[in-house]
Amino acid sequence: MITIVDVMRDEGYEPLPEVTWPVGNMAREYYEQQCGELPFKQLRTKTNGHGSHCFAVYPEWMREPITRMIRQFKTEAARQMELF
Repeated sequence: MITIVDVMRDEGYEPLPEVTWPVGNMAREYYEQQCGELPFKQLRTKTNGHGSHCFAVYPEWMREPITRMIRQFKTEAARQMELF
């Protein structure tokens, strides 16, 4: 099982909340549309290494959709910054 943070790290991105939260929302909605239920949750160590937190965990087949969501979000965020 994988998390948004796992995929971000595998893609070479720092898992910052301003990315993990919105991408997590997109992944949850996608998974629910595909499977008719919410993703499983698992208690894991927090990203900062202190304490624990329930993370949504996804089957391996979600890796590619999550990767696309991360790239889409990062591209859109960079485009928005060009407006300023």
